[in-house]
Amino acid sequence: MLLAGNASRCSLRVRSKLSETSFRFCELWTGCGGRDQRLSTDRIRTDTGAGEIPMSVILELQSWFAGQCNGEWEHRKGVAIQSCDNPGWWVKVGLVGTYLEGKEFAPVTRGDLSSLDPAPPWLRCYVEDGVFNGAGDPSTLEEILEIFLSWAK
Repeated sequence: MLLAGNASRCSLRVRSKLSETSFRFCELWTGCGGRDQRLSTDRIRTDTGAGEIPMSVILELQSWFAGQCNGEWEHRKGVAIQSCDNPGWWVKVGLVGTYLEGKEFAPVTRGDLSSLDPAPPWLRCYVEDGVFNGAGDPSTLEEILEIFLSWAK
């Protein structure tokens, strides 16, 4: 996964540990300029009756990404998460060479997108030229990833 920013100075890590009880704690950490900062902590039940372990959005995206890596796709396509200047987020996922290539996606749009600087709340997800594009205001990154992952299932 590629995250926008200075790659030599910034990193994103997921730490996971199983507690003595039936919970797994997953922490999302970022490190920029020599400083670590915890972004979130998810407590995930590991004893759900259905046998499924719910995942945080980042862990689910990591799992999807790993499933696509074949020695070529990750070098040419991959996943990009970047900030944009209106302000907000732009998520791009290369679909060519994955099972999602050619899969129908119904665009998702919210808010007034008629200007180059839309007022929050706004969100737009669509597929074009073999790329999933999700863009939205600063509060929508998780929602964009959830829309992609829901469609990818």
